[in-house]
Amino acid sequence: MKTISLCLLLIWGFAEAQNDVSMNHKLLTGKGKPLIDVSGLQSDFKLEKLLTGVEQHFRGVAAVGENTVWASGTGGTVLRSTNAGEEWEVSRIEGCDSIDFRDIHAFNNDTALVLAAGKPALIYRTENAGKDWKLVYRNDQPGIFMDGFDFFDEERGMAYGDPIDGQFMVISSADGGFSWQQVSTDVLPAPLTNEAGFAASGTGIKCLPGGFVRIATGNGAKARILASDDYGLSWRVEDTEVISASGCGIFSIDFWDRDFGLAVGGSYERPEERLNVSAIQSSPNTWETIEYGPRGYHSVVQFIDKRTAICSGRTGIDLFVRSDAGGSWTSLSTEAYYTLSVGKNYIFFLGKDGKFARVALPAN
Repeated sequence: MKTISLCLLLIWGFAEAQNDVSMNHKLLTGKGKPLIDVSGLQSDFKLEKLLTGVEQHFRGVAAVGENTVWASGTGGTVLRSTNAGEEWEVSRIEGCDSIDFRDIHAFNNDTALVLAAGKPALIYRTENAGKDWKLVYRNDQPGIFMDGFDFFDEERGMAYGDPIDGQFMVISSADGGFSWQQVSTDVLPAPLTNEAGFAASGTGIKCLPGGFVRIATGNGAKARILASDDYGLSWRVEDTEVISASGCGIFSIDFWDRDFGLAVGGSYERPEERLNVSAIQSSPNTWETIEYGPRGYHSVVQFIDKRTAICSGRTGIDLFVRSDAGGSWTSLSTEAYYTLSVGKNYIFFLGKDGKFARVALPAN
């Protein structure tokens, strides 16, 4: 959405647990991964600030493998590091000087896709570590504004954008992002008045293997989740009581598995506000409001392990720890970063004017 804003949402369902774990960059932990030392992360949280060598704004980031991290941003710029951000390779996609790549998806050290917000909607793919980029999708339709994309596996993916002419814009790929087809509007829910997505980090969509996809919205009368469990062949709506109005709504979501997920958000116009901007889903399609969430506006959330997640945004960095009562948030830093990605050894943060930092994950 053109006005970047968000609200916080905690999603926690009780469907049958699945053994599959997402292969995409937004969920790099497995269900068998040992739990981190949460107390160590809380008491000794240290941002190691490093230079990217550029001054663009970055809202897309993808950690993959041992120490590889990709980032995408304004000016058609894509960054890639193979040593955990100590050094960066810079590529600028030809003809995209005015393009803002709000999301990036990395399959491995060499293969990635980037998605542009605004008109035209563009998706590029590289298979040689960013040396060459191939245009795989373009849409010049009036009103087009893409918000983010994700992949179920290495072949099937989905992207979404703001509604056009009263219909949600959702496209899918079955060949690793080489080609994209629009999902029929006949199967998609009808948007509410002014309802839209948010493109501040490309993480308003989450896909898991087997066809599970969730898309977050806001800015209308309700903040909602569009849900499909069959690769988008059929959809349902999960209403929430999270506050939603102009410039406010669910912003970023992540799921550990089909049973447990988180979302963050808040008001872009009132970034310090945190009252009644989180909720817990204790049964299918039933949402209970949690009075306090993380500290104000946050634009991205991601799991570290099955009980721990981290979010960042204009008001800082916060940590979520799950408990029998649901869970709680703790402030870690007031440093502002637009986006983050959890890797194997580090959490990577990027933001305005090339700002970059990393945090070493505690030993298990």
